[in-house]
Amino acid sequence: MDREQILTDIRPDIVSATFDEVTSEQEKLQNQVLRPIIKFQHEFLLVYFSQYLIKHKRDIKATDMATRIQIVEKLLQSDIPLRNVLIGSIIGFMTQQEVIKYYKYESELRNRIVHMIAGRLAEAI
Repeated sequence: MDREQILTDIRPDIVSATFDEVTSEQEKLQNQVLRPIIKFQHEFLLVYFSQYLIKHKRDIKATDMATRIQIVEKLLQSDIPLRNVLIGSIIGFMTQQEVIKYYKYESELRNRIVHMIAGRLAEAI
């Protein structure tokens, strides 16, 4: 079995993702590729980010959900190495064709990845 097949086989199905003729290529990539990879990588993202919070002596558990999301997004925007590791952990699970599509819309998709990761991390912490 080749790498591309393995990468697509290990992704969880996300049933709620629907598409039609007007769905943009970025939105399709988000729903068909990014969301399943982020779901697959959830445990890694959570452990890595939790260790980051411990190392940097940040406690965000006592805050409400909206504030937690803002804090996580701000950390992912301001701490470039943290952001790059988390985004890289998603890109690393893309097929070659998906990476080519990703780079076509890199700026927007990086923002979407950060936003999706921030939401998942804020909910899980």
